[in-house]
Amino acid sequence: MKRRIKNILLFLMTFFETMFSLSLVLIYSRKVSLGHVAQRNKIFILGNGPSLKDDLKGVIALSAREEIDVCAVNDFAFSDVFFDIRPSIYVLADPGYWADNVGEDLSVRRARLLEIFSERVTWPMQVMLPIDARKSSIFNNLISGAVTYSFYNRTPLSGFKWLIFRFFDLGVGMPPPYNVLIAAITLSLLKGYKQVFILGADHSWHEELSVATGKKVQVAQKHFYDNKVEQKPVYKEAGETFTIGDLFIRWGKVFKMYETLYLYAKHKNSQVYNLSSKTYIDAFPRSSLDEFRDL
Repeated sequence: MKRRIKNILLFLMTFFETMFSLSLVLIYSRKVSLGHVAQRNKIFILGNGPSLKDDLKGVIALSAREEIDVCAVNDFAFSDVFFDIRPSIYVLADPGYWADNVGEDLSVRRARLLEIFSERVTWPMQVMLPIDARKSSIFNNLISGAVTYSFYNRTPLSGFKWLIFRFFDLGVGMPPPYNVLIAAITLSLLKGYKQVFILGADHSWHEELSVATGKKVQVAQKHFYDNKVEQKPVYKEAGETFTIGDLFIRWGKVFKMYETLYLYAKHKNSQVYNLSSKTYIDAFPRSSLDEFRDL
């Protein structure tokens, strides 16, 4: 009896999640074009975690010799290896890259990134941003002979997998994109890549936690291109800081989204492999760059 009640409650919860997702699609999603479809079967998605520093030499060698595309995210262009690897896809997800009211530090970083896109990229590269950015003059006014811009729906969808996956296929939404890697994996599967390899996906944020005087939780968010990173509070959109409980709930949701993407990859007859030399993601099969050709 208890199991039956539990199953009924689970069904009702999933039903209402599905209906809510459908309402979000109707309100927020727009018709988009994801640009070129995959001409190759394989793609590297480079997260910016510290472990990528150990794997970059192998990535550069493989991307130069193998029939494989490369996707970079966020501030990867600030590293010197950006010009060696020459990614063909670049995914952004954080509103800070196009929002009007941002802090001085973020504004400077954004200007630097856009200068690289518009003046220093000499190879064909597609920059993919959420549909929200299409209204921003920041990207509408950019002109580059090499870089093209396309937009995607980041509408967060959950519910019955058989229906939600169809919504993913239509490009009207994706698993809640708590970070850019979720968006990059989803977009790679939508473009038709059959083998998606992620690197630099450490997700070891909990190792850098501390509680400062005044009970504020601080995190050092390290990237492979950083020399030294200070611990800082993590702020919500409303300006409040995350508590340690907030952070673990948020991080838990991120890992659950990878489980959804594992199932979505199977739906697309594709596979996502985690090649990161250090990682806490357990949703995808683990491998390494040394075993790449055997996959």
